[in-house]
Amino acid sequence: MNDPQFDSARARLERALRYRQEMGSIARREFKEHPPIEWIRNERDAAILCIKAAKPVPLDIALVFSDWLHAVRTALDNAYYTLAIVETGQDPPTNHGRRQFPLVADPNKFGGNRLSGFCDEARSIIEDFQPYKMRGGKTGSALWWLHELARMDRHRSEHFFQWRIVDLEITFRGPYFAGSGTVCSQQAAFLETGQDLELARGLKSPFQSVDDHPGSHVDIDYRVELDIRDWYERCFSTYRWRFDHRLQSFESEVAALISRFDEHCQTFH
Repeated sequence: MNDPQFDSARARLERALRYRQEMGSIARREFKEHPPIEWIRNERDAAILCIKAAKPVPLDIALVFSDWLHAVRTALDNAYYTLAIVETGQDPPTNHGRRQFPLVADPNKFGGNRLSGFCDEARSIIEDFQPYKMRGGKTGSALWWLHELARMDRHRSEHFFQWRIVDLEITFRGPYFAGSGTVCSQQAAFLETGQDLELARGLKSPFQSVDDHPGSHVDIDYRVELDIRDWYERCFSTYRWRFDHRLQSFESEVAALISRFDEHCQTFH
C-alpha cells in the first residue's frame, strides 16, 4: 500500500504524463496540417530524394515540454523532501534549504550537507540512482538529463524542436537503378525549414534516359517524430532512443525512486 506522504510526488508524475500526451497531440496535428515537403531531384546519373520541413515546429511544443520538465523534476524533489522529513523527524527538515535531490557524475562528490540526517539505507537508495552508476555515465542517465534539460529551460531559453526521420526504408528497383543506392544516416536526419536534406541517392543504370521519371522506380517509407537535436547528439549512444521513449524513461526512473523511498519509509517507522 502506498504511503500517502508521497501522493503529491505521484500526482506530479501523473500531470507530467498529461503534458507528454498533449505534446503528442500537438505534434500529430501539426504533421497532418503541415507534412514535410519531399521531391526527387533528377540528375543525369542519379535520382536524389530530398525532404525539408514545411514550417518550423510550433513554439507550443517547447512550452508544453517546459511544463513536462517542471512536473517531473518537482516530483523528484518533492519525494526527496518528503524522505528528508521522515528521516530527520521534523517538518521542515534540517537543512531544508538544500533538500534538492543530489545528482553528481563523480562518486567522490556524493554526500555532503544535502544528505545530512539520512540513515545509511536511505543514502544507499539515493546513490543507486546517481549518474555515475549508469552505463555511459551522466549522458546515459535519465535523471542527469532531467536536471540538465530543466536547468537549460529555466535559465537559458526554451528547447529547440525539429522533426527527425525515423524508420526510414528505401528501395531502388532495378533495372532502372544500378544497385541499392545510398541512404542518409538516421543519426543526423533532422529536417530544416529552409534547407534540403538528402534522404537517399540512387545511381541510375547507364541505359536509362535522363528524361525518365525515377519516382515510379523508388519505394520510400518513413516516419517523423519530434526531437531536440542537441540532446539527441549528446546522449550516450545506447540512450538514443525515440524521443517519447526517453521521456517515458524519465517518468519511470522517478516513479521507481518514489517507490523505493516509500518502501523505505514504511519500514523506517
